[in-house]
Amino acid sequence: ILIIFFFLMIRRPPRSTQSRSSAASDVYKRQVLCTPQNPTGKVAIHEEYQKLIQILQKYPKVFVLSDEVYEFMLFDGRKHLTLATYPEIRDRVISIHSLGKTFSCTGWRVGFTIANPTVSAGMMASQNWNTFLINRPASVAIKDAMIQAEQPYENFPNYYEFIGDLFIKRKNEVVEILQKAPFNWHVLVPEGGFFACCDIRKCIKDIPRKYFYRDYEHIQDGDQPISCSFKEVQNPEHLPDYAFFLWLTVEYKVTCIPMNSFHDTSNTDRPEGQEVYNFVRFALCKSCLLYTSPSPRDS
Repeated sequence: ILIIFFFLMIRRPPRSTQSRSSAASDVYKRQVLCTPQNPTGKVAIHEEYQKLIQILQKYPKVFVLSDEVYEFMLFDGRKHLTLATYPEIRDRVISIHSLGKTFSCTGWRVGFTIANPTVSAGMMASQNWNTFLINRPASVAIKDAMIQAEQPYENFPNYYEFIGDLFIKRKNEVVEILQKAPFNWHVLVPEGGFFACCDIRKCIKDIPRKYFYRDYEHIQDGDQPISCSFKEVQNPEHLPDYAFFLWLTVEYKVTCIPMNSFHDTSNTDRPEGQEVYNFVRFALCKSCLLYTSPSPRDS
C-alpha cells in the first residue's frame, strides 16, 4: 500500500444502495462514498457496506472513492469503518483522508490517500501536474504531527481521542443551541463530522419577502414575511435556503450554508417536502459563542 500526500475534494449528495445498483454499468466507473457524510453527518455502518459490496461485486470495473476526512469526529459511541478493510473490495477502494481536518489546519489542504499500488502509482504520476497548494514545509510538519499525535495529549491517551472528545462536546453544545433557537426548524442531529443541518421547511413562510431577491434592500414591503409557500412567491430570484441564509446573516449576524449548493437544483420533479432547498448547514468547528441565543441585532 502506498500513501500519497495530497488533497482531493469530492462532493456528492447521498444515494441509497438501490440507486447505486441501478446506476452501475459498463460506463459507470466510480462510486463516491463519504463517511461521516458531508453535509448530513451520516456514518456508514457494516450492514450498509455489505449491501454496497454485493452491488459492486456485479460491476468489477467500478472503483470506490471513499472520502473519510472526518474519521475522528464520531458521536454517540459510533465507530468509523473503512471500506478498504473488506478484503472482497479493498483493491478497488481509494480511501481519502484529510490531515487538515484532523489537525485543524484546513487551509493547508493536506491529506493522503490509501489505495492498491497500481492505482497509487497512477495518482502519483498525475499529482505531479495537478498539485495546486501543498508544499514541502507543510508535508514535513504534518508528518511530525502524525507521529506526535500518537503520544498522550491534554490528559487523553493520544491527540485523536482528544479531538474526538472535543467535537462530541461541540456537537452537543451546538445542537442544544439550535434546538433552543427562535425558529420553527427541525435539527438533524449528526452522527459524525463537522456539521449540523436544520430542516427549515416550516420556517420558509416566516422569511421576509425581500430576501428572495438580489436587490433585497430596495424591495417594497420587503420586511413582511411571505406568509405562503415558496411556490407562491412571485418571480423569486433566490431559493428558500439561500433566502433564509441571507435573513439569518443580515438580521441575526449568524451564517449558515444553504444546502442547494450540494445538489442539482434544475430537477423540479421532486415530491412535495423533498425539495433540496429545505435544509441549511451549521459548522460545529466554530466557537459556540457565535451561535448563542440568536436574536435580531443591530449591525
